[in-house]
Amino acid sequence: MIKIRTFLALIFVAFVILLSTTLSYITNQRATQAIEQEIGVSLAGTAYQMSDKLDNFMWSRASEVKLLTELDLLKQASDPQAIQTLLNQLQSSFPSFSWIGFMNTKGDVLAGTDGILVGKNIAERPVFQEGIKGFFTGDVHEAVLLANLLPNPSDEPLQFVDVSYAVKNDAGDTVGVLAAH
Repeated sequence: MIKIRTFLALIFVAFVILLSTTLSYITNQRATQAIEQEIGVSLAGTAYQMSDKLDNFMWSRASEVKLLTELDLLKQASDPQAIQTLLNQLQSSFPSFSWIGFMNTKGDVLAGTDGILVGKNIAERPVFQEGIKGFFTGDVHEAVLLANLLPNPSDEPLQFVDVSYAVKNDAGDTVGVLAAH
């Protein structure tokens, strides 16, 4: 037969174990929620910063391409070799451009950095079809025409964002498209 003192001691020990387990569980849950919330806030802040930097970067590149369309050399579109030299100089100054090209109104590439795609017709590509209308910024996509023509040290598929503008002469007539990847 169990004595009352032993019985009360066992109940007290069971109560202490139950209370300790419950408090540990509750504390653990609250700590987990606090850490998850802290991680979420931190990730949201990082995502916002990355988004803002990417937005500024893309705006800068698009503005640079737009600025080039105001050059007389492009507005006249009469000297493809001089345009070629200009595009090569631009790429060496701004290495974030993988390729920059100037096309006539038919989609023929008259000048391209490092001579890439010169003489090819890219009238079927969105960078030309949309750019000839005025301004175009495309979504990130895999390189179709440039994949095998540009250096790729990572061996992963090259992906680009296209930016293109119609180039208009002083009379307001479209003389070509300036495109950049």
